[in-house]
Amino acid sequence: MVEVRMPKPGNEVESCLLLSWKKEVGERVRAGEVLCEIETDKAVMEVQSPADGVLLERLAEAGQEVPVQTPIAIVGAPEARPPPGPPSPPAPDAWPPRRA
Repeated sequence: MVEVRMPKPGNEVESCLLLSWKKEVGERVRAGEVLCEIETDKAVMEVQSPADGVLLERLAEAGQEVPVQTPIAIVGAPEARPPPGPPSPPAPDAWPPRRA
């Protein structure tokens, strides 16, 4: 898995506005493909995927001001996707085992 971080487009820039996402969670991406657009006080820029894979997670929302170098997304292999929520509890009669 690879973290995508908010870039630092200049020495004076401390945060950028995440304007819009161009890819959906679960969508395949290639290295160099545009994931989102950001805005500084001077320009609109594209943030590209650093690796081939799947957009596993968005860590920031469109319209959010994000400090530079903060992770904004995770790209990785589809099987690397984190499980959705807590694990399921065991069935009520699965433990302890029944005696015969």
